[in-house]
Amino acid sequence: MLDTIAWVRVSQGRIDDADRLLERALTSPQTESNDDAALLAHLATVRHRQGRLAEATEFLETARVVALRARTPTLAVDVLRHLAAIDADRGDFRRAYRRLTRFLTEQSDVGREQAEHQATILQSVYGRQVERDQRLYYQELAMRDPLTRLFNRRHVDRELPVLLRESQVAVAVIDVDRFK
Repeated sequence: MLDTIAWVRVSQGRIDDADRLLERALTSPQTESNDDAALLAHLATVRHRQGRLAEATEFLETARVVALRARTPTLAVDVLRHLAAIDADRGDFRRAYRRLTRFLTEQSDVGREQAEHQATILQSVYGRQVERDQRLYYQELAMRDPLTRLFNRRHVDRELPVLLRESQVAVAVIDVDRFK
């Protein structure tokens, strides 16, 4: 909650207020491990805007380690982009270029992993739907005559007791030999 208020302060140009709020949020207990990484990255953004580049870099490097431990690769990759921007602001363009190249490579890898994960989920959903459709098809096939599509004796054996219990029904059964 404090980090949200801090971002509002950043958008209002109240960077020092945001800095204090993020510092306080960082010392309060977190519910999820990736909250720490996000808070560190936000605090680094504020310090970057304040011109405190060394502190921003330190917070970002720590945020990357925490994000990787928390298995939030998207945040860890985004940190590289921010570190490249800080390197460029310092005038270290070679290092900024290397970090940006690494950012693009890792971003591509993370995107591919996420796409593969989504494809696996969709394949599983599709497989279950196919299995359900096949099960319904075979259930229907077991209850109907394949030539006439009329209900067969198996269907009558299953449904007739239910009909007789629930209502008054008259039943006539006709057995036609050599019907086909």
